[in-house]
Order: sequence, then C-alpha cells, then structure tokens
Amino acid sequence: MQFRIKVLKKILSISIVLLGLLPLVSCFNDETERTNALVSFLLIDAPGDFDRVFIEVLGVECQPAGTRGQDNANSVFFPYSSSNKEIEVSVLVAGSRVLIGRGEVGVGLLSSVTLRLGDAHFVEVGGVRVPLTLSNSATNEIRVETDLVLDPGISYDIFIDFDIQRSIQRFQDNRFELNPQIRVFFRGNTGEISGRVTPVTAIPIIYAIQGQDTISTSINATNGDFLFMGLKEGDYSLFFEPLPTFLDTLFTVPVSENFTTEVEPFVLRALGENDGNGDEGEEDGEEEEEEDEDDPDEG
Repeated sequence: MQFRIKVLKKILSISIVLLGLLPLVSCFNDETERTNALVSFLLIDAPGDFDRVFIEVLGVECQPAGTRGQDNANSVFFPYSSSNKEIEVSVLVAGSRVLIGRGEVGVGLLSSVTLRLGDAHFVEVGGVRVPLTLSNSATNEIRVETDLVLDPGISYDIFIDFDIQRSIQRFQDNRFELNPQIRVFFRGNTGEISGRVTPVTAIPIIYAIQGQDTISTSINATNGDFLFMGLKEGDYSLFFEPLPTFLDTLFTVPVSENFTTEVEPFVLRALGENDGNGDEGEEDGEEEEEEDEDDPDEG
C-alpha cells in the first residue's frame, strides 16, 4: 500500500484559529493576555455498531494546575450553549466535530478535563429508539488527566473523542448501558492519518493500532473518507474490518508529530474476487507439472 505525507505547519493552524476568533481575541486586554489562554472544546466520535447514538452534553470543566505558589487553581466550567443538548455523536467522524465549550483559562499546565453529561441518552437500532442508561459503575462526569501547557494570548482547540464502541454495552434482552470512555488531545502535538476507502457499502470499521493502544473510526458514508486525529508519533497498523462479504485489509502507516499521513485511495475486495496477482494460474501450473511427472510411470 502506497501513501504520501503532507505537512501540517503548527504556526499555520494556529493562525487560522486566531483569525476565526478575532472578535474574541481582540477583546483581551493586556492583563488578560498575560494571564489567560483561549480554549475551545470540540467533540468527535469513534464509531460503534449502531444506527444512531445520541448523548446529552451539558458542558466541559477544566482544571488548571495553578500558578507559582498556588497549589490549586479554581476549576472552570464551560456550558454547552445549544438549547438542544442531545448530540448525535455517531455522525462525528471523518473530521466532523461539535463545539461544546469555549472560554478563557489561566495559563500554565491544564491538569484535567471533565466532560459533563446529562441523563437523556439513547440509541437507534433498526429504526427503533432505545433508552441508554448509565451503568452502575459509571458516572456522568468523565475526567481525563492532561499535560497540555497553555501559553498566554494563544487559542487552543482541545478535542474530546467519545468512543461509542467501548462506551455502550448491549444485553440479550436489548437493554443498553452507557459507561462513557473518552480521550482528550490537542492537535498541535499529535499526528494524523487520512484517506479514502470504497465501496462505502462495505461499511468498514477502521482501527489504528500501536502496541496495546487501539483507536477506531468509520468512514464518511457519502465518499468513504476517514480521519484519525490525536495520534502519538510512531508506526501504526491500520486494520480495515468491513462487512463479512468483504475481505479484511491490514498495512502499516508511519505517523509524525504535526504531520498528516495521507493514504492513497483504495478499494476493499469482495469475498471470492480475484486479486489479479496470478496465484490461480500458478496453482494450475503446479497441477499440470504433477500430471506430467506421472506420465512416465504409466508408460
């Protein structure tokens, strides 16, 4: 499998964010610029085997580590401002995202991010809507420790990846329980993998595997595009698991910080489809050779 790499220049991505948020940034006074950074929290999704999944999101709480001489700074809560707080997380793939909180945070280490959920969650399977309740061991406040250092006067996009496959358990009586599993990352110190796979009717789940860590995503149902974000630097095994009528595919892709590894478009093969490598011809040749060896014995 061939792939090509294109550079994502960190300074360019930050400039775009700042231009988009110019009205907000321009409101910073000198004192604010020296002590605060602007953060935006964006929700994305890792897919699951469901038609649709809706999660009620109340907002995001972040915990700055505090400044010198201060053991604990006050946490800051950014509410999700939409009047309808139920988000269809199952469509947030291939670069789609929802802004669920934005505001100013004190500079320095951001020690944790907490996603706050409501109680109105549900899944759709076969067109039927089924309630999704929290499991006994779960909580509607999901906290993740982070090590992002915020600089003054800079805007940061922080991504919250909601893993549907690992978060939802289905029981034999068609009950569903939610035990939310998320990861949090900053795009500026990670890498990405992007590409396109067809046919879209194969509906592949795609896994990026590095050691014991596995991240999953799905394709855009219209064009087959996919995107992995927030990847640590290193080599990844990219595994495509389509419907049973198609063959699995596996190959290795390198990832570098602040780069996107762009995989060339490719087509998943259907079961029984000849791959064109001549294997069948070689097998026929071997059979003919065995028959030729038997001829002298018959004579």
